Amino acid sequence: MDERHFEKQYFDGFSDFDSSGIFDGYRFTRCEFDAIDLSNARRPELRSTIRNCHLQRCIVRQNCSINTAIVEDCVVDGLETRGPVDIHGAVFKHVVLKGKIGHLILAPPYGLSESNPSPFLAANAEYYRGVDWALDLTQCEVKELQLSGVPGRLIRRDPTTQILVTRERALAVDWRSLPLGGSPYAVSLNHLTRYGDDSRVLIAPHRDRSFQACIQAQKVLRDAGVAEPD
Repeated sequence: MDERHFEKQYFDGFSDFDSSGIFDGYRFTRCEFDAIDLSNARRPELRSTIRNCHLQRCIVRQNCSINTAIVEDCVVDGLETRGPVDIHGAVFKHVVLKGKIGHLILAPPYGLSESNPSPFLAANAEYYRGVDWALDLTQCEVKELQLSGVPGRLIRRDPTTQILVTRERALAVDWRSLPLGGSPYAVSLNHLTRYGDDSRVLIAPHRDRSFQACIQAQKVLRDAGVAEPD
């Protein structure tokens, strides 16, 4: 049996701190993860790389996070989450999310402020200059997926449930006067205009009761010229 293929196993309490580690070619099928902390790095040169990994129908329980990792050529095919999974400061290249996905929060690196910017902010911007596409969301149905820190223009999306908004358009149109009730888009647009992202994808979560409200809000944003035309 392939030493890097794990099936129906439970992983608990793994911490990856300033390791510059490389996790390459792992496959997890119907596995469970609890208290996993990947790529908790203080400087960009100490971040870990996750490459050529495949997760299929796995479960993430409590206190799991992926921090400043480089994630490349990976597939997540079905992921149940028992709470939000925080992913702060990671960068992505050719990563596919497909199937039913739980609650993921993709966010910029910690320590982001005008007076004390994170060193990962510049490192991530430089990384994305060499990326043709970062994430593929065209085949997934999510419970909740928040996307900040990943350029929306580098995300492959399903235009029927996922819209692209650029910072330029968000600044040019008075979206605060639009009826976006029942959706979380006002918060996302506020962050887009205040911080450094140049574009962001807004998702209507298939597996959440806010789905129809988000679909309606997306139509409002398209009609007002806030969303990019598809």
